[in-house]
Amino acid sequence: MKGIAEDEIVIELDDVHYEAPDGTKVLSGISLSVRRGEIMCVIGASGAGKSTLLKLIAGLLRPTYGVVRVLGVDITSLPERQLNDVRKRLGVVFQFGALFDSLTAFENVAFPLREHTDMTEDEIIGRVIELLDAVGMSDSGHLLPAELSGGMRKRIGIARALALHPEIVLYDEPTSGLDPITADAINKLISDMRKRYGVTSVIVTHDIHSAFELADRMAMLHDGRILVCDTPLAIRTSHHPLVQKFIRFGVHGA
Repeated sequence: MKGIAEDEIVIELDDVHYEAPDGTKVLSGISLSVRRGEIMCVIGASGAGKSTLLKLIAGLLRPTYGVVRVLGVDITSLPERQLNDVRKRLGVVFQFGALFDSLTAFENVAFPLREHTDMTEDEIIGRVIELLDAVGMSDSGHLLPAELSGGMRKRIGIARALALHPEIVLYDEPTSGLDPITADAINKLISDMRKRYGVTSVIVTHDIHSAFELADRMAMLHDGRILVCDTPLAIRTSHHPLVQKFIRFGVHGA
């Protein structure tokens, strides 16, 4: 875990519970901490609560009970204006890219800079060019999302998430729907972004191959609870039957 500040916790969930509006219990007593510079992969089957966990960290959902701290700030009941200040220090890469269909790749990456900074147009152009180059898309800035492959859209989503120099990047199923070669390229890109920009990463995925490839630590969710949280080696050699079942049947890109 080279480069990780082991004594600095940047994300902390303390006994977090979440119930959906219809009363369904989604998360039950989640406690998890993530250190600065770490890549934490949250694994589990569909419906385990992975995306809900990510939305709680991003402040897009509020816990029913418990505390969520991000970058030292308790965001559990933070007013929206102050919550937005915390969100500016986060980047989010959505599962399907969530790019604006009517904007080019360049303009998609520029969007948060235009919305949330006072940068000049020349500064924005320079920053976008830097980011497109970092994700290997320097020749594709003129293309619309419909003209991009799935892997290319993921790359643009990563570039946009990094636009505001975030300290934390949250990834929702970054390799979902990609072929194994493209998925491996995205995994390498995520790892490179940590090395290049020093970001802390939280990745929710059911792609066990990617999780083992990327993670410093892995947390496995099952029925709204953390079954185990440990290093990839410890997870791989765990004797817990549910952990072994997930590893055995986890399909790359499934």
